[in-house]
Amino acid sequence: MNSTFLSIAARRVIPCLLFVMLLCWGNSSISQNSTIFGPNVYVFTHSNSVSSINSTLATFAGNAQFSANRYAVIFAPGTYSGVESQIGYYMAVAGLRETPTATNISNGYLTVNTTDSNGNLTTNYSRSIENIYTNAIPSGDTYLQWGVSQGSDFRRVYVNGAVELTNTDCGEASGGFIADSQITGTVESCSQQQWYTHNSSIGGWGGNLWNMTFSGVSGAPPAAWGGGGNNCCVLAMTPVVREKPYLYIDGSGNYWVFSPSLGINSSGTDWTNGGLGAGTSLAISTFLIATIGKDAALLETFNTTANSAGTS
Repeated sequence: MNSTFLSIAARRVIPCLLFVMLLCWGNSSISQNSTIFGPNVYVFTHSNSVSSINSTLATFAGNAQFSANRYAVIFAPGTYSGVESQIGYYMAVAGLRETPTATNISNGYLTVNTTDSNGNLTTNYSRSIENIYTNAIPSGDTYLQWGVSQGSDFRRVYVNGAVELTNTDCGEASGGFIADSQITGTVESCSQQQWYTHNSSIGGWGGNLWNMTFSGVSGAPPAAWGGGGNNCCVLAMTPVVREKPYLYIDGSGNYWVFSPSLGINSSGTDWTNGGLGAGTSLAISTFLIATIGKDAALLETFNTTANSAGTS
């Protein structure tokens, strides 16, 4: 009976319910938080001053390219005026409610507008932003800069304004994607070499260096095949997609994880009409929140069982 139970757990729990927060390689000079998620997961609320938030974010944004530090920054619902930060290496930023509009970054910015010593952005990888609303564009800029190259998520974000997929000097950038997002202004690709946007709404698209792909996107440019570059592949619908699960809190302050349903021939965002959309909410108590040293043996049991189930 135990082997049967573990087999079922491996098939069902491992892919969907094992929410592992192994974010414990940090800078000891930064005080650990007191949330249930571990010392490198920071949940900001209105009890935190903007100056303290900005100071903490500036430290995280200073991560080096090959740093072992990992940081998750989560904003409780509400409006945060004056929050200003780059999003650096191995830094994940997210809002903490059912829809992006519940967490508002105003009169500030969360951006990626940095380059290497050659003025390029081709190493700006491994960072993310999700489930946040912002109308905040840095002073003097026309766009919110999201100058990244691969491994950098832009999910479930509502930008009331325009976005540029490079830095303010249009340094070379190489790849990324936008998912389940609404951008009221134009998305300017500038030097971006390739990009994938799906299930989103944009105010328009400017620029095309090599290969751009769109599926289920309102405001996408016309399909084009320039040969040797300037290519746009445009699908009216996304054939199959399941958006990434995300963390949120309810009105009573309880944590949940929402797992979106599989989408077939879908388009646009799944949150525009309010609420969670199609999917399943899972109480945080159904997850194992693993910590280094404490749960190694248990995780090894899950991994062994999952591997066995995968070959049976």
